[in-house]
Amino acid sequence: MDFFTPKNTKRNVTNGGFTLVEMIVAVGLFVAVFIAISSSFISIVGAYKKVSAERINVDNLSTAIESMVRGIKTGTTYHCGSGGTITDPQDCSIGGDTYISFKATNPDRQIIYSFFGDKLQRSENGGSFYPVTENTASIKITYIRFYVFGTASLSSGDTDQPRVIIIIKGTSGVDPVKSSAFSVQTTITQRLPDVD
Repeated sequence: MDFFTPKNTKRNVTNGGFTLVEMIVAVGLFVAVFIAISSSFISIVGAYKKVSAERINVDNLSTAIESMVRGIKTGTTYHCGSGGTITDPQDCSIGGDTYISFKATNPDRQIIYSFFGDKLQRSENGGSFYPVTENTASIKITYIRFYVFGTASLSSGDTDQPRVIIIIKGTSGVDPVKSSAFSVQTTITQRLPDVD
């Protein structure tokens, strides 16, 4: 008898690999995870596009306000309200107005800003108005007021440097339910000394 040969010569044979059920379960799990990741990625891309569009509109609004502030700061002879002669100085310290006019010094011209309907508009030397801001899907301006102080002449006893306060309100956001309100206020003092 050979000690090296087992008595039972029956082999234990196992086939390597996966069964059909294991393959179906693995593919099902892969598809479920892939769908979850894909839907998250798609919603993130959509949110990024909305935020980018809103950011562009906010930047455009900021640029328009900055341009208006720069013009008012370097201007003179502020006239608030559409009544009277727009080339004469006029305060509107109580209640404000949606209309302001001033004399630009470089080059010499009369500038008018007016909030009409839902747009801030600009005109030069009595010409046509053109929009400075427009309401878009994500930015809506609902309120603008100009307050002007200190435009009276020194000879009348006014020693205040002319200044303008601008208040702008609106909403930001595409969805009206989820939109957020914003309010911007800035004060501008005439750069040139008040000598008249």
